[in-house]
Amino acid sequence: MGLNWNEIKSRALLFSKTWADACNEDSEAKPFWIAFFEIFGITDKRVATFELNVDAVAQALGYLHHLPERDLPQLVVVCDFARFRVRILATGETVEFELAHLHKHVKLFGLLAGYKVQDIRAEDPVNIKAAERMGRLHDALKASGYNGHALEVLLVRLLFCLFADDTGIFQPAQAFRDWVEERTAPDGSDLGPRLGQVFQVLNTPEHQRNKNIDEQLGQFAYVNGRLFEETLPMADFSTAMREALLDAC
Repeated sequence: MGLNWNEIKSRALLFSKTWADACNEDSEAKPFWIAFFEIFGITDKRVATFELNVDAVAQALGYLHHLPERDLPQLVVVCDFARFRVRILATGETVEFELAHLHKHVKLFGLLAGYKVQDIRAEDPVNIKAAERMGRLHDALKASGYNGHALEVLLVRLLFCLFADDTGIFQPAQAFRDWVEERTAPDGSDLGPRLGQVFQVLNTPEHQRNKNIDEQLGQFAYVNGRLFEETLPMADFSTAMREALLDAC
């Protein structure tokens, strides 16, 4: 599993303090970028470095003309050790910030930690079609021995989460789907406990939550009422069951 946002922010703060007095010298460029990638948990040779003495984003963008489309990056980042300038190629947007404020902008670089760029889609609210898509998951859970009252409550909770994703109750958009996709194992082995975490958070008012709560988990809004009050038996999921849930989202 990748690093959570709390850990990434902590690493970014330490990075900013460590490099606060750095000079814009060639000898420091490579260590600077190695340390930068380590913020996001990249410490091996998966990252190839390409050093070019550029003084503007325009020069960096000029280099891209020589790359085939499949190799084009999502971001172009330049830094003079004091300020970052990030160009988001998909939108043409440019974001600038000081080194000291890197921790406030780490989500720009989420792809380095394995997080996907959020895809905000206009969708209809959850309806009977969504319930039909959940049928495959319902049948798989029942076949595994998870049935009766616990199964029905679990499915109602999941349907609510889909509804909250589609109608803006959960922010940012698709927060629940992103949590399942990004924070659970592909084989579904930890999906049951992870859902239990989400349900517990949804049943806890924001001011009563642990101060060290994972940032991505803490973004879920408190749901008043008793929908998430009951503690359910833990369900065991498989790869196919996890995919069924993601398909329904």
